[in-house]
Amino acid sequence: MAKTVSTLIPANRTETVDSTSQRDQSDRLIPPREAAARFGVSPRSLRRWHSQGLIRAKRTVGGHRRYRESDVSALLSELEAVA
Repeated sequence: MAKTVSTLIPANRTETVDSTSQRDQSDRLIPPREAAARFGVSPRSLRRWHSQGLIRAKRTVGGHRRYRESDVSALLSELEAVA
């Protein structure tokens, strides 16, 4: 059975997902190391951005963060437009 997805919490924008719900989505979830590499920053910086509300993260059942590929791409585009 798939676990239910919690609602978005505005303060830190975190959802809980499991592997079955990821398969139902067309948007791929990527680990912090991969997302951070796309930005050219450390995974710790990405966690800070998440706590500041700059990017949303989902939590696996085990409590690990995952980032939607579309959210990463959108933030990259936004940062490139500013630069």
